Parts: sequence; C-alpha cells; structure tokens
Amino acid sequence: MSQPTSPMSPWSDEDARNWLASSGGWHKMGRIVRSTLSLEPAEHPHQIRAAASMVILFGRHGMWPGESVQELDEVVDLARRKLVLIKSFFTSEARVKGNLTSNPAFKELMESLDQEIRILESRSNDEPGAKGQRPPASWGPFWQT
Repeated sequence: MSQPTSPMSPWSDEDARNWLASSGGWHKMGRIVRSTLSLEPAEHPHQIRAAASMVILFGRHGMWPGESVQELDEVVDLARRKLVLIKSFFTSEARVKGNLTSNPAFKELMESLDQEIRILESRSNDEPGAKGQRPPASWGPFWQT
C-alpha cells in the first residue's frame, strides 16, 4: 500500500490512481468526454457542459485517463473554451428573448458558468487555487450530497 500524502485527497493516492488507470471504463469515459467536447456548443450546450463538469471533477494530474500531462492540459483548455462559447450563446439568446436576464435561474446559470470557466482557467494556468474551493453556483445540491 502506498504512503498517504498530506493533505489526503483521492487523486493524490497512488493506489487510487492505479485503480482508476486499470479500469477500461475510465479510459472510455475520457474518450466520451473528449468526443462530447467536440460537439457544436449552440446545438449541444447541456451535453458539453456535462462533459466539462467531468473535466472539472476529474481533470487532475495523475487522475485523468490519459497518457500525458499535455493530454490533460488539452482537454482542460477545450472544456474551458467550449464553456466560454456556451456562455456567449446563452447571453445572445437572452438578448433576443429579452426577459431571460431577470430570471433567477438564468442568473444562476451565468454565475455557475463563470465559476466553471474560472476553475478550468486556474487549472490551465497551474494557479495555486486550481481546485476551486467553492462549487459552481448551480452545483450546490449535487456538491453537498
């Protein structure tokens, strides 16, 4: 058994990383996420956002199902760029429909997208706070269970 690191996190333990790496399903999930991130944001915003959430949850060095740090950096950057396009798409839609910007659910979606983008940006830039201490706004109930 590997020696625990401090602070202990699921992705910092060698046994946990080996368990993930040995799973064929884990590598398939990585391919599905990358494939989904390649979709058109205006046509599949929710599916792309779900794929980007997998990158936020699991896109960590030593944990993401890939062969290199470069692969992880590429998928993190792709997820970030797609979320920026989705935010732009929803913002344009709100301008056309007019009344969306005052809708609390729309405001929460925009706040959550901003937070998700910031988390991915911090990982892309290797900033110290890359883990994102606060969950994205609309993730609250999921994050707390």
